[in-house]
Order: sequence, then structure tokens, then C-alpha cells
Amino acid sequence: MVQHLAEDVRFSTDKMDATLELHQQDLECRWVCALMNVGDLTLDNLSIGQDLTLADRWILARLQTTIADVTVSSNASSSGRQPYSL
Repeated sequence: MVQHLAEDVRFSTDKMDATLELHQQDLECRWVCALMNVGDLTLDNLSIGQDLTLADRWILARLQTTIADVTVSSNASSSGRQPYSL
């Protein structure tokens, strides 16, 4: 007969907060590294084949919308205005 020894773990919001903070710092670090690696990437000369799936077209449409929104927000914040949404 196999005995399973189990120990109850008490719920701790402090431990959850510490874990969340650790993951948030990790994500922020990864985001900064990703931005540094992108550098001067532009999509102007990107050649995309015509055999795009519906999902591919949806992703590209969302990307174009996101780029436009970020550009508007970036221009608004650099001119001192409050950006409308992000």
C-alpha cells in the first residue's frame, strides 16, 4: 500500500504578491529586450505573399490598427496632449 504524505499549504496573499511582482519584472525585462532588438524595423518594404489565410489577414489588420493607434498616441504625448486611448 502506498501512502501519500501531503501537507496543507496555507494561502498567503504576500506570497502571491511576491510571485506576481517577480513575473511582472520578468515580463518588463523581456519587453525592453524585445524593443531593443527590434531597432529600426519597418514594415514598409515587407513583401507578403497572396496566399494568406483568414487568420493571417485578421492579424495583419489588427497590426495596422495597433500601429496607427500607437502612432497617434505617441504623437499626442510628445506634443503634450493626452492620448485618447491605447
